[in-house]
Amino acid sequence: MAGSLSLCALMVVLSGAPARAIVGDSAPDAALEAQSVMVLKRSHKGSGFCTGLVLSPRVVLTSAHCVAKPIDTRLHWRNAQGEAALIDVERVVTHPQFRAQAPKTRERSIDLALVRSTKPLPFTPARLSSRDALSLGEGVRIGGFGLTREGVGPSGGRFRAADLVVRAPLSRVLGWAESGEGKPLGACTGDSGGGMFDASGEVIGVVAWSSGAGARRCGGVTQSILVAPQRGWIERVKAELE
Repeated sequence: MAGSLSLCALMVVLSGAPARAIVGDSAPDAALEAQSVMVLKRSHKGSGFCTGLVLSPRVVLTSAHCVAKPIDTRLHWRNAQGEAALIDVERVVTHPQFRAQAPKTRERSIDLALVRSTKPLPFTPARLSSRDALSLGEGVRIGGFGLTREGVGPSGGRFRAADLVVRAPLSRVLGWAESGEGKPLGACTGDSGGGMFDASGEVIGVVAWSSGAGARRCGGVTQSILVAPQRGWIERVKAELE
């Protein structure tokens, strides 16, 4: 049975060590990185990081399992000169249908959250799709700051992107994608909250989960929460946070 995991990294990696994020044949993507930020979280279990999508100068969309109380959630990025920025968060709003124990209880869970930063973010706003359905075999691109090599913390922290194709089952809530060629390719630890983009560059889903073959938990199937069915909630909360 393939392993699986929610993709919030267990260790924050802010070093400048060479790395490729997303397991498999990934590459930089400046356009998608300009819409993405690292989301840092701390708890009694330790520190971790995910990816987030900037919707406006003060609002970021990510996965609900990637956030904690505002005091324990921060946003991080590096500018073109490699200088680090760390911004506090003043509000966190999780989707009312998020269920933290869903992987164990098999409940339906909408793994989304919005956060408001204490200062404006110098990013390009991501464009959310209004499409309420995907097509089998459709090409999508995922992007995030997660690990390139599963289980190797220092392999994360740099933005990478990879091309996948939509696979069955089709759903009005979730989107699944894989390499389509049997290659180990997909999201890994730290990529949760990152975007799944369609050919037009719009965000069709927010990455939440992945699986792998055998003992691996990355490089198999990447799952996202489709944004179109949640646009009403996203736009309403975004307006409140702005």
